[in-house]
Amino acid sequence: MARVFCWGNTCNGELGLGGIEDEHILLPRKQKVAIDGRKYAIRQLSSGRNHTLVLLVNPLDDTSLVLSCGSNERHQLGREGSWRRFDTVDGVDKHVVVRLCCGANHSLALTSAGQMFGWGCNLFGQLGIGNKVDESVPKPSLVKRLAAKMVVQIACGGNHSLALTINGSIYSWGSNAFGQLGNGMKGNCENSPIEILSLRSVPIRQMSCGGSHSALLSYTGAIYMWGKNEFGQLGLNDMQNRLVPTVQTTLRSQRISFIDCGEEHTVALTADGGLFSWGAGMYGQLGHAKNNNEILPRRVFELMGNVVTQVSCGRCHTLATIGSNGRLYSFGLNGSGQLGIGTQTSKSVPNHVSGKWAELGVKDVCVRNAAGSLLPVVSYNQSSNSSPKASRRRRSKAKSSQKPKSPPRRGDDDDSCEMSIDELSDCDDSDKDIADMMSSDEAIIEEPDEYSKETILKPGFICTSDLIVSTKPDSIEINEYQSDPDSDSQLNTERQQLVVKEIVASKGDQSFVLVVRLNDNNYPIDFRYNHSFDEIYKLDTKRLQKLNETLEDNNISSDDIDYIESAFTSISCWNSSFIDDKITGDSVLPSIDWSSARTAFEFIEKAKNSRIKELIYQSILKLIPGLPDIDDDNSLDPEVLRIYMLLTLFHPFRTDYKNAEAMRKLICGYMRAVLRLHDSAKDVIKQWFGRLETKHFRQLIHNVKNYMKEVFESQNNQNKEFESRSSGADGAHQQRVIDSELHDTLGLS
Repeated sequence: MARVFCWGNTCNGELGLGGIEDEHILLPRKQKVAIDGRKYAIRQLSSGRNHTLVLLVNPLDDTSLVLSCGSNERHQLGREGSWRRFDTVDGVDKHVVVRLCCGANHSLALTSAGQMFGWGCNLFGQLGIGNKVDESVPKPSLVKRLAAKMVVQIACGGNHSLALTINGSIYSWGSNAFGQLGNGMKGNCENSPIEILSLRSVPIRQMSCGGSHSALLSYTGAIYMWGKNEFGQLGLNDMQNRLVPTVQTTLRSQRISFIDCGEEHTVALTADGGLFSWGAGMYGQLGHAKNNNEILPRRVFELMGNVVTQVSCGRCHTLATIGSNGRLYSFGLNGSGQLGIGTQTSKSVPNHVSGKWAELGVKDVCVRNAAGSLLPVVSYNQSSNSSPKASRRRRSKAKSSQKPKSPPRRGDDDDSCEMSIDELSDCDDSDKDIADMMSSDEAIIEEPDEYSKETILKPGFICTSDLIVSTKPDSIEINEYQSDPDSDSQLNTERQQLVVKEIVASKGDQSFVLVVRLNDNNYPIDFRYNHSFDEIYKLDTKRLQKLNETLEDNNISSDDIDYIESAFTSISCWNSSFIDDKITGDSVLPSIDWSSARTAFEFIEKAKNSRIKELIYQSILKLIPGLPDIDDDNSLDPEVLRIYMLLTLFHPFRTDYKNAEAMRKLICGYMRAVLRLHDSAKDVIKQWFGRLETKHFRQLIHNVKNYMKEVFESQNNQNKEFESRSSGADGAHQQRVIDSELHDTLGLS
């Protein structure tokens, strides 16, 4: 059972609460969706300035539904009918939608086939449909420019959009008033997607859009920022707009794993659960206890000591959750109640948001009764060694839980002793009154005596290090809402404990929380992992092993051909591969997992199907002329040079390869690219080669020397043959041609 709670501005019905009189919801309220919960499950929710989209899927027949509510002034709902109640978006029902994204007044949908559909406001070309005439599009329309590409991620800003394809190419379109498209220009809108060429070699992991700025996170933790910088939202230590992606160097050593953008501010989540924010802070949306703007990333100190696992930026507010206890915090603008704290006073420090979901502390599990009162119930997990009489009970008014500590790791002893809220009433006769107490203002609080304090355990699943993280979000059943799931009778019969699964802040002044039952085996999502977006191709060891096992007489599948031609010709895909997550960071680049990389390239070398080897070889040849370079302008991070190291594992570089033509095209092209690097890039390459294993480095040098020897021997033979056949002016001209070819071969021209 999944439930969505929402709060904030609902003047246009964007919260989907129906025809209510309230325009501002100050506390979390359950969202009602008239849908068959036995058939459909929620996959995702996205919200713009004044409209909301919900994606539902049917896992049985692989179909999907897109629902919308809120303002329809720019046709951003993609349908006619009521604004205040959810209804089905027309035109995408024949496609399997896997991702939704809302801009300020436009909407995008991504299908399982990698195609995009857009609807809503198109004043700036933000739909990408190539139509400049229509100011708004009422029905979903295909983005034809990218129809033949396989799009895996989408992101919407205020009036611009981004898309990432499976080969690592990133496209932008829409408003470019502040350079937010990253194409080196500003002012001109783009009605169709255009590739950001400067990012072709970046290993793109995730992207996000603010009001008029854009952000990108790489697999090694580098952040690229561009667009509007009036309030320092790019974090580049100034307030100058950027027309091209620029590396944000301040956080390079912090192992950033997730980024998100508000209208004028940006946040970043580290691998160890730290939270940084920068940009506009006039409403307290940075959480720094003051209303100042920040032009450099600054840690949110109020949350230090906690492992933040989720963060989401609204227009001028921010939401964050703590993994160890499931607590939700909010800070920033609160004029519409978007902080969910019961007032309309803005806050500059994180404030706890109380809702009808559980918060797991040191020794307690907090549930709420029908009135929303907090009900602590102790010893949710109990040790088998504890005595039944080791604790005493007393009745009291509900009290707040103690300060949370880290729970035990999954896999520790006594896992069998974990007990759900439902099971507590079955333990002994003294526990049978728990259900009765849940509907009152009283709570049962077990206070362990000194004997049992050391044996009481906490819920074993909630610790972020213990989470079972899937690469795709789980499907979650939605009830029909024919009866209120939060009614007294419902709580008394189900007595279910809810936990926060995912938080969503809108491009406007709304907030949403998706909650699930604790015993649904649905774990809270950890934004530090790739949870809600698909990845680009990588040189994957398992995939290459499968190709290695393809027999000579077997046909190569179209999927395998597409994989080879896409992954092996993309510098971005190469640079995204074989990353050692334990040592990411600028100081330890190239961060290569050498063991996995060597295994993968051995699969290529020993492939049983010669056509696969040839296809890979030809793909790599196409890659060589575009090998990247870096200079001192911070437009690219040294991570883009990782491909120079990985290419040396390809067997022509590390074995006595006898194919002279292959050696000429491959090794010569590689050497030419290295020789033409800027000095700063050469320094990086030298350092990295200095860390190579001696055996591997010697073999590489041996192969290069042998090839150079063959080149010079070939040149001498040509000279001797030429001297015996030619003389005079024609001979001198021919000699110049030969010398020119030699220079080209060696990369000296």
